[in-house]
Amino acid sequence: MKKVFIIATLMLGLSYTSNAQQKSTAPAQTQQSDHRTDAEKLESYKAHLKALDEKEAWIRSIPSEVKIAQEQGWFEKAATTRKELKAKIAELENKTKK
Repeated sequence: MKKVFIIATLMLGLSYTSNAQQKSTAPAQTQQSDHRTDAEKLESYKAHLKALDEKEAWIRSIPSEVKIAQEQGWFEKAATTRKELKAKIAELENKTKK
């Protein structure tokens, strides 16, 4: 009798879990607001750019790391990030000059 109860409980639990997974929906995306001042953002972007440059210098100093980075497309991603950061920096610097 205990075996039947255990099996029934297990089957009920599995069907409940399966049903819950099918019905779940993706969480709604929320817009995050940035409460930092322009000066804080500028400092953050410049620090991020510096860290990216330092990481690239470190990667390029080790041939095995260069190979891994190339295989993973790291340099292309870094170039995209660097371009975005420079655009944000330029935008904030122009905004503060006005």
